[in-house]
Amino acid sequence: MSRELIENFSELGDFDLHRPSIQLLPQKLCQRFQVVVLNRVDQKGKDPIHIGMQNTRNVDIISHLTKYLQRTLIPVQLNIYEIQKALDYGFIRSFNIEEADAIINFNAQPALADDPPGLVDDLIANALKLRATDIHVECYRGDVDLRYRIDGIMHQISTEISPDNVSGIISRLKILAKMNITERRIPQDGRF
Repeated sequence: MSRELIENFSELGDFDLHRPSIQLLPQKLCQRFQVVVLNRVDQKGKDPIHIGMQNTRNVDIISHLTKYLQRTLIPVQLNIYEIQKALDYGFIRSFNIEEADAIINFNAQPALADDPPGLVDDLIANALKLRATDIHVECYRGDVDLRYRIDGIMHQISTEISPDNVSGIISRLKILAKMNITERRIPQDGRF
């Protein structure tokens, strides 16, 4: 196989997604060109901006985005699935508040990483938007995995949850599900 045919894809997990940075480009433009802003962008700075895209050799799109953002771009090759996952994270649509009013206290502002109740509200809002039936939070040393079950299939989702605030998130979920928050040694069933 020719080396020119081998594509070098990056992984979304290598980047720190930041909603305000993703929203520097309009959602319609991102969907049309299948592009997404990666990492946190200092809007006052002049640093280059990493842009996730499927075809990093498309000079027309790169030129258009360079003019729009008025910055140098660093194209990063991602597959379509990861681009869409990042866009879903960056452009969370607001939904009918009556659907979630009994469950969460929805805020238009994204939660801060050190605000477990706000992060839980964001988790639930995203789950409702995606019509997920389950939310799975798995904590590892130095990392947290978030998965939603959608149509019976588990999907890993980018998250701002850190291992430091997982216990607060679990406690909030236990309270919502009317479970015993002091019991940590045996499994419990709960739902809401």
